[in-house]
Amino acid sequence: MIDETERIKIELQETRDLALRLEAELGGLLQQTLKPYLDSLLGASGLTTFQAKTILYYAILCHRLDDFDIIPLLTLFGQTGTGKSEAMKQFRRILGMPDDAKVVASTYSDLAKGLNNISVAIIEEADDLRPPERCEELLQKRIDRNQRKQVVHIPPTQKAVEFNNFGATIIHKRGGYNDMATRNRTIMIKTAQRTGDWKLTAVDSGLFEQIAKAVTIEESYLKQDIFKGSKVSQRILDIWKPILEIACYDIEYLTEARSMLEVETMITVADDEPLNIAGKALLSAYWTGGEDGQYDFGHNKKIKDVTAACESNLGISKTTQWLKSNIKELGFTVKFYMGYDWVKADAILSEELRERLEQ
Repeated sequence: MIDETERIKIELQETRDLALRLEAELGGLLQQTLKPYLDSLLGASGLTTFQAKTILYYAILCHRLDDFDIIPLLTLFGQTGTGKSEAMKQFRRILGMPDDAKVVASTYSDLAKGLNNISVAIIEEADDLRPPERCEELLQKRIDRNQRKQVVHIPPTQKAVEFNNFGATIIHKRGGYNDMATRNRTIMIKTAQRTGDWKLTAVDSGLFEQIAKAVTIEESYLKQDIFKGSKVSQRILDIWKPILEIACYDIEYLTEARSMLEVETMITVADDEPLNIAGKALLSAYWTGGEDGQYDFGHNKKIKDVTAACESNLGISKTTQWLKSNIKELGFTVKFYMGYDWVKADAILSEELRERLEQ
């Protein structure tokens, strides 16, 4: 005979299994409802389905800001001609905003004024903001409802001005961030050149708003099951929390998110410590892909390739000289040969570095 404890366990499991089936059905219905908007993003530029869904779920978040205290930045990051601008225009159409709606700013004071009391901020050509470090500080503080009341000092008199800086922020950048804290508060969409007949389309933004306000947001059984035992850091889960809870019934998206965020955990840096950033940049240059951290430590590596990996993989901009100096501090040998600075291959030191940084 089954005792009472075992019977309760069986009933709980049956209830959970039923909930999982219902969540999957609800997810399928939501995907059908959102399909015209997803198709519009996929048709506007060369986004992958995962990237387009991330942007779409962020658009839902723009209508549900009151449900969260932390709103991550969303950054479309890629070189000129990779479809960032068109994707952002289609995003605006989904939200019912004019194609050219944006925060017009080139300086810290312009940016502070432009972000004041605005719930959805779109910032194009963010690489041109000056000074970059101070502007990035404004952006990173914007994600936290508890820091919404801020004081900035406006040049040239440095007059103290209080302003309200909290909301959704969509950013268009060609290069990486200067500040690690800002990078760690953004969801990065890495755009790439893809061939296709890209075009903007009209969508019903009013209907989208109704859908967004009706979407269930929760920590679903599906999300719990898919992320059970994952290697995703809590820091990254906290930043992605709004998107993952909006996508709570989307099995395909959550499954891909787990894989992608495990890689993100592996290759990104949790702090601003220079040697950690340089170490992660070097590791990312040796990284060959895969969820299990596959590296090829057997070859010398050009410092310029480490610089490129730092920007493309970590989303951080550092000079070649800065990386060279800090990589040498880590104990690696750097030599000039055939017109380039090279990091000499050292499999033992590289493996020790990987173990330390991936703990």
